Amino acid sequence: MRYFIALLALLALAACGGGGGGGSTTSSSNTTSFIGVAIDGYLYKATVFLDLNDNGTFDAGEPTTTTSETGTFTLSATQEQINNYKVVVVAVAGVTIDQDSPTTTVTSGFTMISPAGNHEVISPLTTQVVAKMSTGLSLANAKTAVQDDLGFSSIDVMKNYVAAKATDTNYSKAHNVAASISEVLKSIDTDSSKDTKVSEKLASLITKVNSHIVPNLDNIKLASSPSNALKIATIPPSFKTPVAIKATSYLNAKTVNFGQAKLPFDPYTGIAHAFADFKRNGEYQLFIATVGYEWNKTDTYTKKGIFKFYNKQSDGSYIEDTTLLVDTTGCLHPRKSIVADFNQDGRPDIFVGCTGIDVAPFSGEKSALLLSKTDGTYSKTFLDFDAYAHGSSAGDLNGDGYPDILITDTTVNLQPIVLINNKNGTFIKQTNWVPSNLKWKPIYSAELIDINNDGKLDLVLAGHEWDDGSGNIFAPTIILGNGTGDFSTAQTTVLPTVANEGVTLDIIFDNSNIYLLRTSGGDGTFYQSTVIQKITYPGLVSSVVYNSKRDANKGFAWSPWMVIANTKLVSTSDSFSFSVTP
Repeated sequence: MRYFIALLALLALAACGGGGGGGSTTSSSNTTSFIGVAIDGYLYKATVFLDLNDNGTFDAGEPTTTTSETGTFTLSATQEQINNYKVVVVAVAGVTIDQDSPTTTVTSGFTMISPAGNHEVISPLTTQVVAKMSTGLSLANAKTAVQDDLGFSSIDVMKNYVAAKATDTNYSKAHNVAASISEVLKSIDTDSSKDTKVSEKLASLITKVNSHIVPNLDNIKLASSPSNALKIATIPPSFKTPVAIKATSYLNAKTVNFGQAKLPFDPYTGIAHAFADFKRNGEYQLFIATVGYEWNKTDTYTKKGIFKFYNKQSDGSYIEDTTLLVDTTGCLHPRKSIVADFNQDGRPDIFVGCTGIDVAPFSGEKSALLLSKTDGTYSKTFLDFDAYAHGSSAGDLNGDGYPDILITDTTVNLQPIVLINNKNGTFIKQTNWVPSNLKWKPIYSAELIDINNDGKLDLVLAGHEWDDGSGNIFAPTIILGNGTGDFSTAQTTVLPTVANEGVTLDIIFDNSNIYLLRTSGGDGTFYQSTVIQKITYPGLVSSVVYNSKRDANKGFAWSPWMVIANTKLVSTSDSFSFSVTP
């Protein structure tokens, strides 16, 4: 149902004059108003409509309104419509407030239905009755079936349990169970597409209630509150299979296969972004670490950016998810966010490489680590040392099963650094595990990739490769790994360069070809182009497969990242919009 939620929010007031729980009218002159109430707890600012074609989706011309603070609504329709069609209530993510938690909006949308002609109460329990009716049962038999399934022989499952529990504790139990069913409804909407039929969703509801709620009914009923009942029920946010976490940050970044995203920030402010199934619901969410300061305004140099998670909407845009991270304070200048399972709990974690103010003397700052917790949220810590961590990559370098990290650092530690995972959220800093001749070199990009296919991660480094007069240059280089994490004496291979495009920003290895995403440097300009170089491996034959100079109309000269999507090389932000067949 998610695909029409945003539309409902926009059209709810316009379609039929409804709003705030007030009445709405249809074009017929023979209309009758009726009043109902929408409850999980009482739902405020939920969208309500009379589903005149039984498709579960709001369509133009259907009577609609929104609920009041007490969950009530008024709709107007012909008596025939009232008798023969269902009322649908949509709790809209980011808009609707469940008065069980009155200080925040719901973070996941869900849909409830009442049987035709029975519109006084619309709740998760009435939706379960509709689901039973979809199997061919009459209303009376469907109500009995829900009572039997949920152990509610002494109560009316069509009743307002929020009001009734004041005088009958059995309705408090019903409230707990209904809250748990609403979590199932959220999961079903999350897993649905625009092509999912109402009948399929109702069948899924019956199945999921039987598998996830009925076995734990007694404990759910005895919970002290609906919120505690949810902790007992532990309904997953999705019933889809979670997206598998790959062994390296490189693979987690480059195999997402959906290409350009509509980022909620401009691609430079939100340059340090990453995609992963952070909620373990079978879908990719977005993490963004933003730059807080403005480089040309010294009075902003203490302003830190933010760390935020976002859920993807049906139109491809992203809406903030405030449930995963409490403290969103970030670092001054995040440059790259990478994903790996650093604590090996089966959930994706995030390392944010930070540089500090990107203005001389480039003094660096502490990079951040976001680790998943057992409750599905994330903790945030910072490393215990400063670095200009412009580039970073993660993978198990020493074979102990835990991802380690490599960062580049040109101005503080003056060389790439290996961070060995301590398996407790901390890392051992190794400054002598890279060749000594890398010190002082202008190295800014790094990836850990098994280039020679020997089962050991190799190190690909790149940076600035033109002579600015100092003689200090660095051509892209492969350093073969030996499985210990120590690259200090490893074999190296220097890769071909591209004249006047001397800044390498990103690296991909695919089908024995290395692709380097470049921008200008060496021709008197700096970061004023987007160029993709192809290098065969191990033959090292070089060619340029894409070359785009600054587009003044777009305002963006260079693209920081690329991925492979449907066999094409594409940017991760729609602000750049390149798509290249290599």
